Amino acid sequence: MNPIPLFNRPAFSHAFFYSALLALLPVLGLGAEPTDPDLIRRLAARVEQLEQQVKELTGAPAGASAPAEEQAPVYPRVRLNGFADFNYHASNLPGSHAEFELGEFDLFLKAAISEHASFLAETVIASDNSNSWGLDVERILFEYKPSPFFNLAAGRYHTAIGYYNNAFHHGTWFQTAVGRPSFLAFEDEGGLLPVHNVGLTVNGEIPSGSLGLHYYAELGNGRAYVAPTSANNGVQNVIDGNDHKAVNLALTARPVGLPGWQLGTGFYLDRLSPEAQPQTNEGIWHNFLLFKDARWEFLAEFYAIAHRPAGGDATHSTLWFAQLARQFGPFRPYVRYTHTDVPADDAAFGLLEVTGQREGTAAGVRWDFASFAALKAQYDRVKSDTKPTMDDLTVQLALTF
Repeated sequence: MNPIPLFNRPAFSHAFFYSALLALLPVLGLGAEPTDPDLIRRLAARVEQLEQQVKELTGAPAGASAPAEEQAPVYPRVRLNGFADFNYHASNLPGSHAEFELGEFDLFLKAAISEHASFLAETVIASDNSNSWGLDVERILFEYKPSPFFNLAAGRYHTAIGYYNNAFHHGTWFQTAVGRPSFLAFEDEGGLLPVHNVGLTVNGEIPSGSLGLHYYAELGNGRAYVAPTSANNGVQNVIDGNDHKAVNLALTARPVGLPGWQLGTGFYLDRLSPEAQPQTNEGIWHNFLLFKDARWEFLAEFYAIAHRPAGGDATHSTLWFAQLARQFGPFRPYVRYTHTDVPADDAAFGLLEVTGQREGTAAGVRWDFASFAALKAQYDRVKSDTKPTMDDLTVQLALTF
C-alpha cells in the first residue's frame, strides 16, 4: 500500500497560491482600496478552506499546526488476508465419483508489534473425507528482525527445504497449478517430506556482492512417521518422539548477473521414532533451480533421502519434479512432471504407504480473470508400479482478499 503523502499536491499548491496573492496585495496597491473588500474576504476564506483540507489529508486535527514530515509509527499494526478455493474433481479410480469439493478457507494474520518484532498466524478451515469441518493452525510464529542479516522466528513454520515449500503455503491462489507436487503434499495428505516444523528458524542475507547469498538455519521437533489410520499427528506440535532435534541448513543464491535465476541447496538431518519401529536416522539432501520473469516460470527440485534404522541397512529414495509455465496475457498454460522412487524395504516410508515408483504428468492452464481471482483446469495422469494408472481432471476457482 502506498503511503499517504504529507501534503495533497493540488490542495497545497492552491493554498500556497492564494496565500502569496494575499501577501502581494498591499505591494500591488490593491490592499489599500476600501472599495473592494469582498475580494480580500473571498481570498482569505479560500485559503482557510484549503488549509483545512491539507490538515484533513495529513491526519492533523482541526486547528492543529502542520504535522512534522515524519510521524512515529503506531503499534500494533494488524493485517488480515484470506484465501479460498472451490473445486470440481473427476477420476477414473474404482469407486470414485465426480464431485464438487470445498477447498481450504485460509486466514492469514500478520501483526507488527514493534519496529523489529511481529507475529504471524495462518489458520485453515477445511473439510475432510468424512465431510466434516476441521480447523488447523498451520503456521504460528513470533518473528524478530533487527537487520537483513539476522531474522529469528519461533513457533510452527514451513521448513526451508527446496523452493516450493518455503514460497507457497496454503493459499492456492499463489500457486500456478491447482496443488502442490505429490511428494510435497502436507503431512496429513500423504506427503513424504517434513514440510512443517515446530522450533526455531533463523535466516538472513550473506554479504556476498553479486552472488546474492541467503542462509537458513533451523532447529525443530521434526516429523513423526505414522500410519494414515494413526491417531497421532505427523507434525510434532507439542511432543517430540525423542530427544534428538531436526536440523536444517540451506543456502540460496540470486546472482545479479543472471536476472530471474535462483538456486539453492541444503541438508536436513533428524533421528526418527517411527511407530512400532526402531529409531531411524534420516538425512535429506534438497536442491532447487528456479527461473522466473514476467513471461516464463521454470522450477525444478531434487531430493535424495537416506533412512538408516538402528541395527539395519540404509535405504535411499529419490524424489524430483520439474514445472514449466508461460504467460500469455491473463492465461498461463503449464506442465509438470513428478517422479518418486522409494525402496520397498524403507520401513519409515512404508508406514505412509508410499513405497515403489510413481510418475505423474500434469498439464493445465490458469486464467486470471480478475485481479485477485483465478480459474484453473488441470489434467493429471499418474503411473505407479503398485497401483492402477490414474487419470484425474480438476477445475479450481482460487481467490484472495
